[in-house]
Amino acid sequence: MINRNIAPQTIIPNKVEFLQPEELLSSLSEGFKMYGFYSPNAPVVKLDFIFNAGVEYQTKPLQAVFANSLIKEAPIGKNPDEVAEFFDFYGSYIEAFAGIDTAGLRLYVPSKHFVDVIHLLIEIILNPLLPVQEFELMQKKYFQSIQNNLKKTKYVAMRGLNLEFFGESHPLGYMVEPNDVNNVNYDDVVDFVRKYYKLDNCTALISGDYNPDMVNSLRDALDSKQTKRQNQVIINPSGFSKNIKVYNFDDAVQSSIYGGIDLGNPSDEDRLYLNVLNTVFGGYFGSRLMKNIREDKGYTYGIGSFISETNNSTLLKIVSDVGVDVTNQAIAEIYKEIDLLKTEIISDEELNLVKNYMIGDLISSLDGVIPNAMVFEKLLARGRTMNYIDAQVEAIMSITPEIVLEYAQKFFNTEKMCIVVAGKN
Repeated sequence: MINRNIAPQTIIPNKVEFLQPEELLSSLSEGFKMYGFYSPNAPVVKLDFIFNAGVEYQTKPLQAVFANSLIKEAPIGKNPDEVAEFFDFYGSYIEAFAGIDTAGLRLYVPSKHFVDVIHLLIEIILNPLLPVQEFELMQKKYFQSIQNNLKKTKYVAMRGLNLEFFGESHPLGYMVEPNDVNNVNYDDVVDFVRKYYKLDNCTALISGDYNPDMVNSLRDALDSKQTKRQNQVIINPSGFSKNIKVYNFDDAVQSSIYGGIDLGNPSDEDRLYLNVLNTVFGGYFGSRLMKNIREDKGYTYGIGSFISETNNSTLLKIVSDVGVDVTNQAIAEIYKEIDLLKTEIISDEELNLVKNYMIGDLISSLDGVIPNAMVFEKLLARGRTMNYIDAQVEAIMSITPEIVLEYAQKFFNTEKMCIVVAGKN
């Protein structure tokens, strides 16, 4: 009979299996790259077209978001309703996505219908209609959406922290206002699409049950006559204030807390160890922040931290919603946990638990061909390859309590700490 008082033995793998991407269509156009992750397990294909066209590249608020939303509507010569019906008929779906530095379109399609739909998708990307009527509807929708968001403490705190980090002149720091939807005009969006949504400014990822015929049909659909890649826009962060910033909501019952530390420009090796340090601090359900502020103090239902990377910065961010009556106490406990990491060495037992969690989470994130492709997409945005995963495993396995202490002392500088509160303080 199993003795349930004894925990089962755990083993930490010293290697994580992952798929290496296959390079495809490498000679199609200068600057264009395409990678494939093949799996016959499900008759589905996911195709991503990723452009250097994120928020960092815009010259006006909402320009990148409007461009990304508008480009997927239809190609020249067709209307949005026709396009939507066409993809529905073949059981496929197009999704637009826009982030800090990249944006693009993502297609989900049954393998048997890939050849049927790919020509229309390429036509949408390379010859977009950009309908004026849809742009005007989008303006109205975003005006209302921004008004609603500015009533939410979590949104205001998040945007407020970015303002402190980057400054109001930076695309990532500017606090979007409802009237901004009227300050970006249709010509601004058209110019953005023409400048950044080009084949030589693109990386494509295909994953799932694809075959050579599909790749050839994609080659046939793509037009290689594209202009050269535009120079990357580089805007340096302006630094941030040491003060706690408060956005008052008189009727708030909870305060949204967004905190952050500028980690500078750490090397890839430093980032790997910082990931472990962050997991200890607030990166999973058993973290220091969760045990203290949620389980012990009961100030919140959840609190966490994560490391955010952009082209020009690496930031530690801390996020939580707490009762308005314990806002200051929660902030004090965040500082306390940082100080403990910088002054007291972590136990082997706690660090081994974190190692188990991180290896398990890494294995789970690579369970299947499409998850592999999604991981690769994130690595690609930072100029890394799938071999970075081996380096992650090595860092997790090799880190010691002494290294955790060293990195906390080196990078968790509370003098650079910024806290933004939306609610009551």
